[in-house]
Amino acid sequence: MNQPNPRPEPLHFWSFPWGYPQAVIVASALFLNGILLQAVTHTTNISSPAWPYNLYGIAGLWGVLFFVSWQWRENPIVSWLGGIPVSIVTLAYVGILALLAGVMPQGGQEWVTNITGSWPFVLLLLLLLLNLGLVTLRRLFEFSWKDWAFLSSHAGFWIVVAAMAFGAGDIQKYRMAVGENENTIQAVRVPTLAEQNSPEQLPTEMPFSITLKKFYLEEYHPQLGFYDAENQDAKMKVLGSDFSVGSQFQTQKLKLEIEKVIPTARRTASGFESTNDKLNEYALFVKVYATEGNTLVTTGWLAPGATGFPPVTLHTTAGIFVLLSPQAKLYRSNVELSAPQFGITAHPETIEVNKPTTFVGWKIYQSSYELTPDHQKFLSVFEVVRDPWLPVVYAGAFLMLLGACQLFWKGIKTRQLLGEDNKA
Repeated sequence: MNQPNPRPEPLHFWSFPWGYPQAVIVASALFLNGILLQAVTHTTNISSPAWPYNLYGIAGLWGVLFFVSWQWRENPIVSWLGGIPVSIVTLAYVGILALLAGVMPQGGQEWVTNITGSWPFVLLLLLLLLNLGLVTLRRLFEFSWKDWAFLSSHAGFWIVVAAMAFGAGDIQKYRMAVGENENTIQAVRVPTLAEQNSPEQLPTEMPFSITLKKFYLEEYHPQLGFYDAENQDAKMKVLGSDFSVGSQFQTQKLKLEIEKVIPTARRTASGFESTNDKLNEYALFVKVYATEGNTLVTTGWLAPGATGFPPVTLHTTAGIFVLLSPQAKLYRSNVELSAPQFGITAHPETIEVNKPTTFVGWKIYQSSYELTPDHQKFLSVFEVVRDPWLPVVYAGAFLMLLGACQLFWKGIKTRQLLGEDNKA
């Protein structure tokens, strides 16, 4: 008599092969351990190692990956670490954290306000590098020309992530301030988050100089606002910004009429007068009438204030008229850049907000502007940045693009072949 086959025992959760559930648990454990490390170590920002230690770190990581892939590539844990479930789950975690870093204000002391420098992000990024490295080496050890696109895209992705992570310690940021018709080679290093409470940085000499030939500033007109005295909880009401002699602005109970407009004014004992000084403010002389009866209520000046001077407002029983500070519309600098050691002298450039220039390996951004202590001219402030790992990032991105294009083309050809087979 044939005995019935015994029922197979149900697989334990941690029995191989592992898949998505185990990937979610391992990634979540790394995330939680990162938060625990953050709380225990009180780490504000994990700084990336600088040259040459970042190169040693990359070489050591590749050494571990190569050894593990060569010796234990058939091991179920190694196979799982280099599998799709770990890729998808880790990318999801890293992507969500990167998205939060882009949405939430960064630069604080808590890990959620400094996500890319926190332990949870670093641990998950290392898991992603392990996964991509194992995937790449597995295909490399079993190399076939038909897989070159897959190998190119994954190797390129690994290079991009590793270069951005390990190369961050070599990024140099400096601040240079120069007045009109002046030249400077001095710069002050922009402190990292971990150095915010450090002593003030000492000036250093850059490998190039900046001469500011002309600084241009365009501002929007200031806006006229009104605070209603009868409704303390109401927000300020903006009445407009089109100012000319005779212009009128009306509230529920008051009517304001402009008598005089001085776009560049300075203060005097009796009010304001026109000036050519850089330190100036927009000033209006106005009359305020009651809406009912058109009777004169008050007269006076309005000004948004300037460096060292408070705003000038106009008070009535019905409310307060204010002139808001004008916002910068555009500012740019006409400069000459020189680097004699590179054989470059008096190279003209125009640097504008969001329109930087590159010079002898440095990216120069228009950062802000200030007034000199005597208020007679502007100081144009530049942020100069050098990232020596940027070419490596570009090389990795090129490999990713090359592999992606080939995979896309291969998919088109495959669909065409399938279509011809169906027609046949």
